[in-house]
Amino acid sequence: MPKDETTVLEARQEQAAASRRATLALLKGKKRAQREVLVEIPGENGPEEASFLFRAISRKEYDALIDDHPPTKAGVARGDVFNMDTFAPALLSKVIIEPKIADEDWRDLWKSPDWSSGELNGLFVTAAGLCNSGFELVPTTGTD
Repeated sequence: MPKDETTVLEARQEQAAASRRATLALLKGKKRAQREVLVEIPGENGPEEASFLFRAISRKEYDALIDDHPPTKAGVARGDVFNMDTFAPALLSKVIIEPKIADEDWRDLWKSPDWSSGELNGLFVTAAGLCNSGFELVPTTGTD
């Protein structure tokens, strides 16, 4: 290989290594995913707006939470991975950071006859989705 081609190849290899290092630094500096949602809560004088700020918990914390809330016997028979009635309130208490609502209070809301499945599941799906989704992976062009 001629000297000029070797120099170009070495420069490209150094550039690729520098790009990987920059990517690693970027990944290590990534903050937890957050999402703010607004909901309209029916009231006596019409609907009132409330805001919830969700922040994802770590993979290990999420998995530990699942382990802490095993399915019931009936749930095991259905193929459930966790007990929705205990896991969902626990997850909401960890992921919704504003307003801060205690696990016990989420359990009370989860059992309340004033809350529909759609309302509760909307909050749960948002929390679980934030913890289980990632950034978009975009394929580069020109690779197989």
